[in-house]
Amino acid sequence: PNDRFNIIAFSSSTRTLFDQSRSSNLANIAMARLFIRTLYAHGGTEMMSALRKSLDSSESDEVADVKQIVFVTDGAIGYEDSVFREISKLIGNSRLFTVGIGHAPNSYFMKRAAEKGRGTYTFIPDVTHVSEKMGQLFTKLENPVMKDLSIEWLGEPGELSSEKIRDLHAGEPLIFSGRIAPGTRGFRVKGQYGNQTWQQQVMLDGQTVDGRGVATIWARNKIGRLMDDIYQSRSGHSESIDVETGHEIRDEVVQLGLAHQLVTPYTSLVAIDETVSRNPEDPLEQRKVPNLIPAGTQFAQLQIPRGATGIAVLQRMTIATLLLALLVAVWLFWLEYVSYREHQWSA
Repeated sequence: PNDRFNIIAFSSSTRTLFDQSRSSNLANIAMARLFIRTLYAHGGTEMMSALRKSLDSSESDEVADVKQIVFVTDGAIGYEDSVFREISKLIGNSRLFTVGIGHAPNSYFMKRAAEKGRGTYTFIPDVTHVSEKMGQLFTKLENPVMKDLSIEWLGEPGELSSEKIRDLHAGEPLIFSGRIAPGTRGFRVKGQYGNQTWQQQVMLDGQTVDGRGVATIWARNKIGRLMDDIYQSRSGHSESIDVETGHEIRDEVVQLGLAHQLVTPYTSLVAIDETVSRNPEDPLEQRKVPNLIPAGTQFAQLQIPRGATGIAVLQRMTIATLLLALLVAVWLFWLEYVSYREHQWSA
């Protein structure tokens, strides 16, 4: 009864149920149900304005409530870096939980956005499972166990792949990846359990194990954190880094990518298949190749939504090109007219 809520619908534009979050009484819930029944899925997937509205810090309560944002979409969202920077800038004490429905959502974006928002990502490939999966998600959100988790190293400090560890909810394990140093004896996990501080000490037995799989996870997360430093610096959302530091970060990303065979903005993998698939003497024939679109999508209904592929930039470029062509046409017409007048005058 003390909770507050709001609903933000977005496509090519954004509209909200309430101007600000309201208490969850029966009247407001009835209005929310009516609002949802009138929603119609159309247009693009422009989420930036909706994200800014949901992360608006001006709605913060006098008490230290944690705002939980559930972002649901079935669209393929692009411009990831811009959205990541915005989440890092505005997330504050909020938590962001992402939900992708169907075959088209950008899974990389949804996972990364949830990580930055210290939440989780829920993938629902089949719409018949929406009720079950969303029920599990909301049960989890209603049962938070611990927040503000941190790691304190014992002995020589290790290195975590992420600066922040997401909150812990009922029924979940606490998972994080880190690289320990030769002198690391263990670590202490700390967190806020209700109004109390909780901690648990874990000692390492000193045995050497094969950690290649975990090392890859750590490296991938470390690369993501390094790239965040560059992207946020470029956008002015963090302290600017100099050129030399930028080159050092790039070199570190390249070394991690090569050492762990990971694709990064500066490294890529090339697969060479030497298997002979066709006898060079066999004649070639023409055939239609299926279009690579998400399963369950009909090509005739496939449209390019605004916000998914940078279509807004293409629109501006098209208008600019048309204006330039018009100016050139006017200029050529003027030259022809002047030439004609001069010819008439000479005659």
